[in-house]
Amino acid sequence: MLPIRKFIGLLGISLLVLTGCKMPFRSKNVQLNTALDGIDAIIEPVKPAPQVTVWIHGTHLTPKAVMPNFFHREIGLHSALSYADRYHLRKIAENFNTQDSELYPLENFYIFGWNGKLSFVERQREAQELYYELMNLHDLYYDKYGVAPHIRLITHSHGGNVALNLARVKENNHPLIISELVMLACPVQAETMHLVSDPFFKKVYSFYSNVDIMQVIDPQGLYRNNETPANTLFSKRLFPQHPHVYQIKTKFGKRGLAHIEFLLLKFLCHVPAILQEVNGLECVADNCFAVSITQGKTHAARRKKNSPSFTLTAEQLLQSPAHQSAHN
Repeated sequence: MLPIRKFIGLLGISLLVLTGCKMPFRSKNVQLNTALDGIDAIIEPVKPAPQVTVWIHGTHLTPKAVMPNFFHREIGLHSALSYADRYHLRKIAENFNTQDSELYPLENFYIFGWNGKLSFVERQREAQELYYELMNLHDLYYDKYGVAPHIRLITHSHGGNVALNLARVKENNHPLIISELVMLACPVQAETMHLVSDPFFKKVYSFYSNVDIMQVIDPQGLYRNNETPANTLFSKRLFPQHPHVYQIKTKFGKRGLAHIEFLLLKFLCHVPAILQEVNGLECVADNCFAVSITQGKTHAARRKKNSPSFTLTAEQLLQSPAHQSAHN
């Protein structure tokens, strides 16, 4: 028989094990927990990148007295919140925020105003100013959040060519990249069309319309500042195909959009959802699409992102100069 002391000791240990109680000797557990705490301190969760959007307007040829609230812009990079409610650029920022507040937070929405002159030289010069502003913006968000921001540029008309020139003026010693470049009715020109494939832009989206005369009527062959002549007098609609370039032919029902309609809220309220659906489609040939927007009775600025309002299909393009030119 076991001595009474050993029997009581074994019985106590058995009860501790069966009831799930912890043993009083914790030295090894304490060391293990300390080691795990150290690992937790090293392996931190990945922080989400701040979503930053910058709107870039197009060429301004109209006098200031013509539709002043619609065309008003401040030169340089400014927060959209600094614009008064009556200005259209403020309404554009609020529109994107209404459709998706997570991807387009209003406090992170900016507007870049430039001189709007019809000139290759001026657009490249303004791109240099924009690049400095974007570098500062990148560093500001990185210092605040400890992670590089997701910078999205949305452009109209020749604002797209200002943005494309960023790839020409960029500095290789700075980590700035553009996560998304969204171009609305950008004139495709020999001077900048090849820049869409630059790795400075992670993804490029180009919305166009086959009835947008203003997109193609710009006579690039007359004022091009390069010794190599443009292969056509007028601008084009389509960019060279590339894996990270998505081209979207846009219609209201069965009719194409006019140039100024790319600036209206009844179109812009659909852009976030269209971009989301384009990203969700798998392996579409040539990355070319056609979108047909249904014009409903709901006010554009109040239409929510989940409302069914357009159809998106793959588009097969004929890559010929005639297809891309003003004759379309």
